[in-house]
Amino acid sequence: MPEPSSARQRLAEEIENLSEEEAVEVLEYISIMRLMKEEERHPEQFQKELLSLLSPSEKGGVSAPRGRKGAS
Repeated sequence: MPEPSSARQRLAEEIENLSEEEAVEVLEYISIMRLMKEEERHPEQFQKELLSLLSPSEKGGVSAPRGRKGAS
């Protein structure tokens, strides 16, 4: 496993090269991953919060991450 500082530096470099849309998708992914970790601690809240994260909201919420075309 790489040193934490080198992983963080590489991540920062990658982020610099992302489009705004790609950055939003990465942030969505991070939110979902954090939510999944929380699920381990509080499983009763997981489904409600995940659905809330994935559904578009009127308050400018994020949409679900896009999958491959034809994936069901």
